[in-house]
Amino acid sequence: MLRHRLLPGLAGLALIVGLALVRLADPAPVAVLRDMGFDLYQQLLPRPGGDSAVRVVDIDERALAQYGQWPWPRDLLARLTDRLGALGAAAIGYDLLFAEPDRLAAAHDAAFAAALGRTRAALGFAVTPAGPPLTLAPKAAIAVSGGDPTPALPPLGG
Repeated sequence: MLRHRLLPGLAGLALIVGLALVRLADPAPVAVLRDMGFDLYQQLLPRPGGDSAVRVVDIDERALAQYGQWPWPRDLLARLTDRLGALGAAAIGYDLLFAEPDRLAAAHDAAFAAALGRTRAALGFAVTPAGPPLTLAPKAAIAVSGGDPTPALPPLGG
């Protein structure tokens, strides 16, 4: 009689412990299923749109048809940056790498750099172990929650 009463409770406890261990281990199939579920939820019940202070300027097919193929000359990006600054953008972020000089004119790079200096803009960057050493000190601190992650990070010196 006691066995019949304990068996369902032990089975339930074993199931909870097993599911907790799977969640803690977070294997790739579980992560993929979780991400797929989140994506489906966002498609079925998206967050209602509201007035947001954030605006995204996207380079779409219409912009490419109007201004030409990518990469655009940096003087065009300079005009875009100045225009966004004039419209009151609190910050401008370019989610791009400008890894090479402008292919049309070095003056375009200078114009873009000047526009970036006149606005509160940030550019994307990439770090690499083979690059020249970084010479600038970080402009902000890094917040870490939990243990020190430094031993797990690859050495990226430049």
